[in-house]
Amino acid sequence: CSTGNNEMSAMISLYSINNNCTANVYQDNTYFESIFHLFNEAGYTTNSFHDYYDWYYDRNIIHKNMGSGEFYDAVKLDLQFSYEYGAYDTWASDEELMEKYLEVLDTQDLSNPFMSFITTVSSHQPYNSSEFGDLYMDLFPEEYSTELRRYMSKLKVVDNAIGILLDGLEERGILDDTVIVLFGDHFPYAIDTDDLNEALPYDTGVDANADQVPFIIYNSSLEETEFSEYTSYMNILPTVANLFGLSFDSRLYLGTDVFSDEYEGLVIFPDGSWKNDVAYYNASTNEIHYYTEKVYNDEEILAINTEVRLKLEMSNLAIKRNYFHYLENAFNSDTTSE
Repeated sequence: CSTGNNEMSAMISLYSINNNCTANVYQDNTYFESIFHLFNEAGYTTNSFHDYYDWYYDRNIIHKNMGSGEFYDAVKLDLQFSYEYGAYDTWASDEELMEKYLEVLDTQDLSNPFMSFITTVSSHQPYNSSEFGDLYMDLFPEEYSTELRRYMSKLKVVDNAIGILLDGLEERGILDDTVIVLFGDHFPYAIDTDDLNEALPYDTGVDANADQVPFIIYNSSLEETEFSEYTSYMNILPTVANLFGLSFDSRLYLGTDVFSDEYEGLVIFPDGSWKNDVAYYNASTNEIHYYTEKVYNDEEILAINTEVRLKLEMSNLAIKRNYFHYLENAFNSDTTSE
């Protein structure tokens, strides 16, 4: 459930529940503090897109409850795809998705601000055989495994799709006034870590290194800058909200704006493991691996583990009890009574 859970975390800055398909199990929850609602309150038109249907995740329900004005799936967009998982040409083309997305934009008044949440699919497994996996295989080194080359071939389709999006925004005269946030929902776990290591400068088989995925904030006028501290899905919402000057209460999120003075480069995993620039702590084995000469004493490890445990417990309870639905009703009740 990596896709649905990490997508949800990016939308609401809460941790998913360990070993639980949280996005689906708690799909009826509402979150007035979600990324959609923040943009709605700021006067943006919000919508969301995905080039598959609700076989994996009930996005038609989830995104609506998150505040998306309208959700467009592969059926609504009239995209070509297969309902049979694992078929040679199962997935829709992200290139076609972006073309359809631009058509939807053309129905909107582009003089008004808009926010779209787009989930691509062309690079999804399987990698043993697939249309997009075979399409650009010849572009990549033959010494790589077949599965890795097929994955990279699929990524080329995603890259083409981003090009279509950028060109389309430029043709409509709004590229310079548009910010694009890109992030990966999870690493390609269907590929053996030894194969991934062929193309990466680090060992994906240790210290949760495989979980490193891209996070990019792009605007045509921005000068390229690299942010090297550890971060996670939790921090996407407060970071974007702050950059856009949206009105939000930071106490309602377990993530932090990465550019704030209070930012702490600590990544927490749903099982209680954690990682920062000093060490990786494995909650399952109670082992810690250090990256610097600094070594935590027992009290410092206990303090970090306590922080991690409390954050996960608070997040889990908020989701299980639909807390933010209750909180919104309490706020509305107070406003009405005044």
